[in-house]
Amino acid sequence: MDQILRVSGISHKGVFLIKTICPKHFNQPMLPMRSFLIVCLNLLFFFLSHPSFSQLCGTRQLDTRIARFLHIIGYQDQSLQQLRSLPIEQIKNVPIPQIPYPPKDVQRIKVTKDSIPVLVFNPLHEKSLPIIIHYHGGGFISPLLTGLEYGLWQDARSYGAVVFAVDYSVAPEHKFPAAVDDSYNVFKWIAEHGGEFGGDTSRLTILGNSAGANLVAVITHKAKRKALQGRSSFR
Repeated sequence: MDQILRVSGISHKGVFLIKTICPKHFNQPMLPMRSFLIVCLNLLFFFLSHPSFSQLCGTRQLDTRIARFLHIIGYQDQSLQQLRSLPIEQIKNVPIPQIPYPPKDVQRIKVTKDSIPVLVFNPLHEKSLPIIIHYHGGGFISPLLTGLEYGLWQDARSYGAVVFAVDYSVAPEHKFPAAVDDSYNVFKWIAEHGGEFGGDTSRLTILGNSAGANLVAVITHKAKRKALQGRSSFR
């Protein structure tokens, strides 16, 4: 853990990207600049070419455009009592369509003394690749759903990286701070063992969305606090 932790300053819609890099690599980008610019231009084009809508507060009238979107995704309005009566498994296991990808491109392992499940995607089957540690969303109640795997595989393929997807413990079976402890312990484990799966631990990114972004923020502060006790140096 004698690495420098640097916040990249990217935070959009609950997604945090944090880089840990060794001093000798401090001035080197984690990913090729050309790939980074392509991603930025694609995102810019998407947001400029697609209109966005927001629901006004206080009118008590649902915007017709929002209503059409809710109809498309099959949303059904329910009372608080109805929501509370739903089986927890129905809420936890959201049906996400599964898109196939080559099974040889993923390893399913369990790490640390708590046997935390982790999926390792390396579709390039190369070594010394950048590492991305991914923490999924789901309100701290949904596990790493199989429907998310294709997107993780695609990230590894697009960015030329090794993606470690962490299936941390979730509620209600596991109470706080189980998710935090799992996520931080896996982060430390990958920082030490990532090279065994084709990764370069001097180029390491942690990424999360929704609940996963919350975990990324907590991991960052926790790692920094540990470093302030003399274990690492920071900028």
